[in-house]
Amino acid sequence: MKKITITLVLFLATLTSFAEKTTVEDYNYLTKGLKFQLENGLGIKQGYDLKEIGKFDNDKEKCKIWAFYKKDNETEIRAVLITIESDNQVTYLCMPTQESDTEILQASYDSIKQLPKSQITLIAFALAYIGN
Repeated sequence: MKKITITLVLFLATLTSFAEKTTVEDYNYLTKGLKFQLENGLGIKQGYDLKEIGKFDNDKEKCKIWAFYKKDNETEIRAVLITIESDNQVTYLCMPTQESDTEILQASYDSIKQLPKSQITLIAFALAYIGN
C-alpha cells in the first residue's frame, strides 16, 4: 500500500508541476470549505472553477479527479481535487502542486495514507483515465 500511495503522490506532483503553488487557503477550501458550500447550494468559490479531468467507478464507489484553477487562467492549476463517493458520503482530498509548502504536501500525503486500500486503488484507476 505504501508503494501505491507514493506512486500517487509522485504522479500528481508531476501532473501539477507547471502549476501555481497551492496555498493553505486553497488546501483548506478543497478539503473542508467546498463540501460545506456545495451542501448548502452556494456553488464554487468566486473567481475559481473545477474541471473534471478523470474518473473511475467500481461497484460501490466513484472517484473523480478535478483540476482547481482561477477562471481567468485555466492553464495554471492551483491544486487537484479528488472526490470519492461511497455510501452516500463524499470524501474530498486535495493534492497540492509540487512547489507547495512542506506542511501542505505532508497533510495531503497523510490524508491519502489514511484511506482504505480499495479507495487508493480507485484513485489510481481514476488517474489512469485523466484526459479520456
